[in-house]
Amino acid sequence: MDRVINKSGILNKTAFVLVDMQENEMNGFSPDRRSGLVKSQEKVLDFCAERNMHVYAFKFEGHGELVGELNPILARVPRRNILLKRDSDCFSCCYFNPVLHRDGIRNLIIGGVNASYCVLVSADSAKSLGYNLGSAEDLMGDSDYVTSNLPSVHSWFRSNSMFYDTSESLVERLKKF
Repeated sequence: MDRVINKSGILNKTAFVLVDMQENEMNGFSPDRRSGLVKSQEKVLDFCAERNMHVYAFKFEGHGELVGELNPILARVPRRNILLKRDSDCFSCCYFNPVLHRDGIRNLIIGGVNASYCVLVSADSAKSLGYNLGSAEDLMGDSDYVTSNLPSVHSWFRSNSMFYDTSESLVERLKKF
């Protein structure tokens, strides 16, 4: 299959970071919310596969495996990396920032679960390290027990990143590069 190469080079410097999409982390999600979140992430993952972009999927050590329905989707992405973290912040491990620099990544699309903590602290660290950020409302979520925190998370992303209402809007924007 021929890969579509982006003419601007921006997508060569862009990666999707998927945070804590693990069975144990998804316990508090209704089946509809879980399915919707995975489908939204699939849109971005398929775009990453099509454009040969990097994907870094983080698993919180001791919190189980990635949700089963993500595995065949991730398998379609040639430049995927499954990484372990021991802290809420993906950047707290000493190797992630150097990996991104090695791979020439300057722009991060971020999504996952525990949006009001793990996704947010990782995004805040990325921003403080100088990365450009993008995301969409439907790429992240909190369990059904803490969804009241999502408006403040979305507000942070609106102020600090290219933030879209839907993953479809985000992908349409990325297609222009």
